[in-house]
Amino acid sequence: MIRSNPADWGFEETARDTFACLCDSGFVETECGQSLMHWKKGDVGVTVYQGRQSCEIGIEISYRGQTYSLQDVIRAIDPEFSVADCTVTPVSKDAIASAMRHLRELLIRFGAEALEGSAGFFSRLEESRTRWVDSYWLEARARTVRPQAEEAFRSRDYARVVELYGQIFSCLSKAELKKLEIAQGKLNSQPDVK
Repeated sequence: MIRSNPADWGFEETARDTFACLCDSGFVETECGQSLMHWKKGDVGVTVYQGRQSCEIGIEISYRGQTYSLQDVIRAIDPEFSVADCTVTPVSKDAIASAMRHLRELLIRFGAEALEGSAGFFSRLEESRTRWVDSYWLEARARTVRPQAEEAFRSRDYARVVELYGQIFSCLSKAELKKLEIAQGKLNSQPDVK
């Protein structure tokens, strides 16, 4: 498939038309270009962007100097909602308008408190993002630690098993908890060597 040049897709005009609802809500357009549109109202800013290389279209909301993705906002409102479709990569000029309408609907559905500049919402948003980052880090750490702990268990290096599983204790499966219990039991039953 031959893709046309994204610079010719009319990003600026399409974004301005699609997100006219922001101006209707008191936002003022403060920046526009081939791949970025920005609106501001008080302490709140909304940026719609298209990646120059990836062509991905997404939305960011800023509040008092802090920037949040649409995914962050959605996670704070509905942690069960799939954020996979919060950025869209259109492959043609026709698809860009559809992608922007989709993102506008997500912004309207989940972003009302953010767009109002609710300080309480942004406080909850920051807490939600911190929890998500911590959870993401723990999951990433677990993907590294699990194979190491499995190998340590197979080679009967019980001190290492306890050390490794201790790093990811809150996300251990039942089987891993049992292995940890066995490893701790083996360590506790070994005589002290002085």
